[in-house]
Amino acid sequence: MEKPEDKRSRLRGKDRTRIACRRCNSKKVKCDAAPGVSCSGCQTAQAECIPIDSKRGRVSQTQQKNKTKQNADEGRRYVRRKNRSPAGRQPRNKAPASVSPARGQSPVSRRRISKNHAAPVAECTSTVEPVDGYLLRGLSRSFERRAPTDSSALFYLHIADQSVRPTQQPISDAISTFYAGDSFSLTYAIHDVLAPFLSDRLNYQKRLHFPIAEGFDPSDIGRENIVNGQVTLLRERNILHLLDPGALERMLDVYFRWFHPAFPLISSQGFLQNCLRNRMSLLVLNALLLVAATICDPADVAFTGCESRQHARRVFYTQAKALYDADLDPDKVNNVSAVFLMSFWWGGSNDEKDSWHWLGIAVSLAQSLGMHRSTAKSHMSDEKSKLWRRIWWCIRVRDTLTSGSIGRPQHTAHRDCDVEMLEPNDIADENLQGGEEAMYACQMARLSIIFSRIITSRYAAIQLTSESQKAQLGHDLENFRLQIPKALQYRGVHAETGKGLWSAMLLMAYKYAM
Repeated sequence: MEKPEDKRSRLRGKDRTRIACRRCNSKKVKCDAAPGVSCSGCQTAQAECIPIDSKRGRVSQTQQKNKTKQNADEGRRYVRRKNRSPAGRQPRNKAPASVSPARGQSPVSRRRISKNHAAPVAECTSTVEPVDGYLLRGLSRSFERRAPTDSSALFYLHIADQSVRPTQQPISDAISTFYAGDSFSLTYAIHDVLAPFLSDRLNYQKRLHFPIAEGFDPSDIGRENIVNGQVTLLRERNILHLLDPGALERMLDVYFRWFHPAFPLISSQGFLQNCLRNRMSLLVLNALLLVAATICDPADVAFTGCESRQHARRVFYTQAKALYDADLDPDKVNNVSAVFLMSFWWGGSNDEKDSWHWLGIAVSLAQSLGMHRSTAKSHMSDEKSKLWRRIWWCIRVRDTLTSGSIGRPQHTAHRDCDVEMLEPNDIADENLQGGEEAMYACQMARLSIIFSRIITSRYAAIQLTSESQKAQLGHDLENFRLQIPKALQYRGVHAETGKGLWSAMLLMAYKYAM
C-alpha cells in the first residue's frame, strides 16, 4: 500500500498545489499538502487538513506562467548583482549573504502590504524558494522599474537592504543618515514586513536612523571642490568678502570664547585649521561670522574691512543667504548649523526673513534628519550622537527663548522629542575653559523644558492649564534653582577675567522664566 508521504511526493512532482491549508496559513508555515492528501503538519497534529481559497486561481494559466517566468528572471538578475564573485555565479536558490534568514528559521512564502498600510496579509503556498529572495525581488522589481526616471528608487532599496542585515551597520562620521519617520511606508516595510523574516529575531532592534553608504546618497553629487564652487558663486554675484588669516582668527576667537559656551553646536577642534586650508564650508563660516560680528568689540569690526557693525553683519548674512538659497552645501548637518546661526540676524521689524523665519527652517531641517529623536538604538557613533544632541538642544533652548521674548508659538513640542538630556560629557571635548562654561548649556537645556511649559500656560491662545498645574510649574522652577551646580551659583562677575558671566546669564534666564 502506498504511504501518504510517497503519494504526496508523487503528486507534488506532477502538479504542485497552489493553495495551502487553513492551519498552515494561520501559522504562516510551509504547507506541503497535495490534492487529496493532508499535509505533514496536519498529520502530525492529527488535525483536519482543510484547503483555503486561493485568489491566484482566478488568474489564467498563461498569465500565471508569464508572471512566474518574469519573477524568476528578475530574481536571478537581482541575486547575480548582489552576490557576484570571481568564482562565478552562485546557485539559483541561494539567498544573498547580506540578507540570509536566521538559522533554523522556517521559510515563509509571501507577504504583501495592503494599500491602506494595514496589517500585512499573508498567503502560503508550496513554493520552495527562500523568503528573502522573494521579498527582496518584490522590492527590487518595484524600485528598479522606476530607477531610470526616479533616482530615489534604488536609494530606498539600498536603505531596506542595509537595515535588515543580521548585524546592523553602524553610523559613523563618514556615513550619512536617513530618517524616514515613524509612519513612513518604507519604515513599515522594513520593521514589520522584512525584518521579522530576513534577520535574527532575537537580536534585531528597530532603528529610526538608517545608514547611507557612500555612493547611494543623491546629495553626493558635487561634494568635491565645494568651497571652490561657493567662492565662484559669490564672486559672480559680486558679493564675495573674505577675511585675511589674522582677522579670521580674531573673529573665530570671539565666537568660540563668548558664544560657543551657550550654543556648542559646532565642533571647535580643527575648525580654524580647516578654514585656513580652504576646507570649511563658506555657508557655515559666514553664518558664524555673522554672530561674531554681532558680539565682538568695536575695535574688532575694523579688522573685517567693514565700515560698521551693521555693515559687517549684513555682508556675512548676504553671503550665507546666497549660498543657502543656491543649495551649494550637500552636508545636511552643515545646513542645520548654518541656518540656526542665521537666526541671529535681525534686519528690522518689517523684515520677513527674520530670526523667527530662520529658526523655523532650522527646526524643520533638524527634524527631517531625525535629530529630535533618540539615537540610542540607531547604532550611531558616540561622537556623532553627542554632536546631534548638542545641535538639537541648542535649537530647543533658542526656540524657547525666542518664543518667550517676541510672543510667538514655539516651533517645537516637548512630547514630540525623546532626545536624551544634554550632559557635561557631551561637550567635554569642546575645550571649554572653566566649569561654569561646561555646565551652562546643560543647565539651560533643563531650564528650557520648564520655561517651555510656562510659556504655554501663560500665552497659549486656548488656555488648558489648571491652577494646580500652574502651581506645579512654580514648584519645578524653584527645584531647578535649588539644584543649580555650585560652579554656576551667582557670586558676581569678575571685572578683568569675566569669571561669573555664565552664572549671571543663567540667573537672568531663571528670573525671566519666573
